[in-house]
Amino acid sequence: MNMFTNSVRFMQKIIICLMLFLLTRTTIFALPPIRTEQPDMARLRLIKEAEKYLGVPYHYGGMTSGGMDCSGLVYLAFKDTMNVSIPRTVETLYPWVEKIDTADLQAGDLVFFNTTGTVSHVGIYAGNGRFIHSASAGPRTGVTFSSLDEYYWKRTYIGAGRAVSHDSDAVLAAAEPVPENQTYKENPVMPPQQKTSKFEFSLGGAVSWNNYIHETSVIRGAGFQLGAAYAFSAAGMNLKLGLELRPEWDVQLGVFRLPLTLSFGGDMFRVFLGPVLSIGEPVLDVPEGKRYFDGGSSWTGEGGITFTPFTFNAVSGKLAVYGELAWQFYYPKPGQTDNWMANLSAATRISTGIRYIFGN
Repeated sequence: MNMFTNSVRFMQKIIICLMLFLLTRTTIFALPPIRTEQPDMARLRLIKEAEKYLGVPYHYGGMTSGGMDCSGLVYLAFKDTMNVSIPRTVETLYPWVEKIDTADLQAGDLVFFNTTGTVSHVGIYAGNGRFIHSASAGPRTGVTFSSLDEYYWKRTYIGAGRAVSHDSDAVLAAAEPVPENQTYKENPVMPPQQKTSKFEFSLGGAVSWNNYIHETSVIRGAGFQLGAAYAFSAAGMNLKLGLELRPEWDVQLGVFRLPLTLSFGGDMFRVFLGPVLSIGEPVLDVPEGKRYFDGGSSWTGEGGITFTPFTFNAVSGKLAVYGELAWQFYYPKPGQTDNWMANLSAATRISTGIRYIFGN
């Protein structure tokens, strides 16, 4: 067991070194306003990118030319022009931006509206009182230009925020917004072609945490991830179907696991499930002695959910911080006293880690 523990500690050091290396090679835009060498051009590109989607219908949760919501349009504009991920929903965008007065609005800033009793709509300001957004209500719906002076938007307007820095002595010209009396049909801008599906690859490391109250060690074990995913669009959503190899060391149970899982979901949430080769006899130290579990030195299974709240721009790829909650198929051997806390601890895994994504 000492050799096993020393091996896990060695792997933990490797994971920490990997994290530090990736962080030093990463450009992180954690707080707005995002700094860029040519902020005026960056703001102009944001508006021009959003204009590519003019006429696309509104679809809640969508981020494709088949349909998108207001925050999806803003998210895509930032991702495609600056290769940076920003908060995906209006509720998270509003506290994230740097609040500014309406009098200080510049093209490329974000404008927010209260259409449902709380902050629920966002658009990109394009200058001259106009903004581009994906509207689900109001005079026009879908991706369109609107005016802050229109009754509906003037009534629901609640404030503005800055996401991209600007030059104090420079004023960005308006991005030639569609005139107020002109509609999409009169000035057609064809929506972009549906993006082709792509493959992406990932390499990551994680630490699993103790979830048993009687265990003194904070860290339970460590693991790696080597994955490949196929990205595609369906029902207005960007989805990924992935395959991951996940070698894991579990010091608490004294086992080594080699899961091969399938995953499915979006950029933030994915579910995974697959077979596991478990090596070693799973034993948990409990106050009354040792507790033994089935599933050792055999094929078993694992399933769970991955949550990726933050994704940052990195050299030739992306860096994602993630957490996982997994169910491990270990069950207490018969003839032992009941201990639901120990059973739950053996059957669950809580991990946090960092993953480098490239190829998409």
